[in-house]
Amino acid sequence: MENAVKLSVIIIAKNEAEMISDCINSCKTISDSEIIVIDDESEDSTVELAQKMGAKVFSHKKKDFAELRNFGASKASGEWLLYI
Repeated sequence: MENAVKLSVIIIAKNEAEMISDCINSCKTISDSEIIVIDDESEDSTVELAQKMGAKVFSHKKKDFAELRNFGASKASGEWLLYI
């Protein structure tokens, strides 16, 4: 599909070690471009699990949700963004 739109999936997470693997696996079914995890200073293994699954992981301390969302957008390279 040479004219396919590049979709970046952005997951905003904090202490989601129990769910992050399932979330990333689900996202892989809709995007083969990139999956980005914006981690809000998790204290569990969220970051390590996301990295192991091939996601691009960036840490950012939450000031408000809009800031996390905009930070994620600044890291994405896709034409379309899907936030989870």
